Amino acid sequence: MPLELREHAAVYEHERLIVGIENPRATADIPRRWMNSRTNSLPMPASPTAPGAAGLTIHRGSHAQYTGWMETRLDGLWSSYRRGGMTVEQFGRAFEQIVGEAEIMLASGRWGPSVN
Repeated sequence: MPLELREHAAVYEHERLIVGIENPRATADIPRRWMNSRTNSLPMPASPTAPGAAGLTIHRGSHAQYTGWMETRLDGLWSSYRRGGMTVEQFGRAFEQIVGEAEIMLASGRWGPSVN
């Protein structure tokens, strides 16, 4: 999940309802946020000389296409959930499905060099 989308309503609800953080924006809960966890990341070092960087794709800054794709997907999910079109459990599964699709596309090189 791109950091730029950390305050998206769907991300906030995922953290609140699925992860169980009562107020994801509370300072005390920031370390517990899913957005800040290892499960919301792919190994992409900032430099080819960083420890453990061998064989990994280097993170090279902004990723507008990926962020735009993710935002569109989250907007659709949030809209459906707010209209009552899904249960909390369905919302959680749909959120994880979006993340899984993004990981597959990142690994394939859809938005640039593939992630090894």
